Formats: sequence, C-alpha cells, structure tokens
Amino acid sequence: DPVDIDVELPPAAWAHAAYEPAWSPDGLGIAVSLNRPGSSAMLVDHDLVVFDTLGSWSQVTDGYAAGSPSWSPDGTEIAHTGPESSITVVARDGSRSTEYPTGQQIIAGVAWSPSGGTIAFWTLSGSSETHIFLLDLATSAITRLTEPGSSNTELSWSPDGTEAVFASNRSCTYQLYRMDADGSDVTRLSDAPGGARDPVWSPCGTSIAYTTTSGVETFLETQNLDGSEVTRLTRNAESPTWSPDCTRLAFTSSRAARVEGARHIWIIDADGSNARQ
Repeated sequence: DPVDIDVELPPAAWAHAAYEPAWSPDGLGIAVSLNRPGSSAMLVDHDLVVFDTLGSWSQVTDGYAAGSPSWSPDGTEIAHTGPESSITVVARDGSRSTEYPTGQQIIAGVAWSPSGGTIAFWTLSGSSETHIFLLDLATSAITRLTEPGSSNTELSWSPDGTEAVFASNRSCTYQLYRMDADGSDVTRLSDAPGGARDPVWSPCGTSIAYTTTSGVETFLETQNLDGSEVTRLTRNAESPTWSPDCTRLAFTSSRAARVEGARHIWIIDADGSNARQ
C-alpha cells in the first residue's frame, strides 16, 4: 500500500506558493508547481518539484514556467505546461525533456491519458470560448474534443481512459460534464449552486472530487458518477488530486500560510478527516 507522504516544502520556499499537486501512479510522490524564492506569484516563475514519502524533495525543472503537472501512466515522466503554446514532457528525475508544439493559445493544463499514447490539454481560461484538445504523442496530431459556443477546461480521465470528466460554462455557470474519450455523448453531472470546477475522477472509478464556491469560500466535495451522494470534505481548497488507492486527496490551500497570498499543499482523508500540511 502507498506510504503516507509528509509534504514539507524547502525552507527557502516556505513563504512562496505551491500549486496543482499531482499524485504519482505508484503513490510514492507528489509533483507540484512551486514558486521559486524571490519570484512573483506568476506562473512564469514556477518549477516542478517532486516530494517523496520520506519528506525529501527533488527539483525537476530549472528556470522554466512549469505548471499543471500530469504523470505518465508508468510514472517515469511528467507532462506540464510552459510559457508558450507547447506541452513539455520531462523525465521524473529531470534528466531529459521533449516539447510538443500545439499551435493553440497558451496552454492552461494537461492530463495524460491512461493509455499513455495521448495527452489532453486545454487553453487558457478567461476568453468567451476555450476548448479541450487531444495530442497524439506518436504523430503529434491534435484533435479538438469540445464543441464551439462555451468555455471548456480541466479534464480528468476515467481509470480505463474510455471517458473523461471536465468543467464547462455551457450552462452559464461552470458545472461538471462527462464525455466519451472522443468528445461524444456529453452528459451533465453536477448542479452545484456555486458552480463546480477542478474535477478529478477517482482511480477506483466510483466517484469524482471537485471544488465549488459559496460566497467567497471554495470547498472540496466528492460525488458519485451519477451526481448522487455529494459530500463536502473541507474548505479553502483548490486543484485536488487523488491518491492511487483512493483513500486520500491532496490539494492546494492558503490556510495556515505565513505570508498573504501564499499557497501550500495539504492532504486529507477521503472522508474529510485528518487534514494535514
């Protein structure tokens, strides 16, 4: 069984920001996008760092605007966004990297498919219309998965890779939707009053974690695939990621930050108990 991870930030980066945790497939590490000491909170100043079960850490990128880490299914590589419109794939130890130009807008996030042959990505939010695309790693071919007329973002694959869940504002507020891997058969999954974002399909395949807003507060919730049994786990949470055994979630939070605006990584049990930094 995966060993618990004591996520301890490098001392020099304590007052800075850690974003977008991604749990490794073997459960032995969490990749995060970490704000470098002395830099601003902008993503252009971020590097990828992997924390392991012993509380140690290793820097994977150096001087690169690395965000939205997503592990390959075998855990040997990490895909991430950069400052331009390319997707970068880097070895877990940072020893080698490959860039895949997309020809699209600035890339906001990536999600490596369970088959290993494709990577889904989505363009930067904020415009009236953004889309989710699929990159074929063997041919570099790119296919758009979402239809025009709305903003679509934050895809997460089902464990077998035949389906995906994503967030879209096609119903005015952002809600969760389910679709086949080719973009067909889209079904709405949520009806959260404050909207729903950051969906992550559990590795066990039975539930989805996501964030929702009430007033000025953001909450982490889970629900079954059919939208039933909604459970609120904790507040002040963003960018959740499941542990491979589905017993815990890691997320970004500003709680207990020593400097205003700082973000750090927290872990919570799947029932909402035992939150720890």
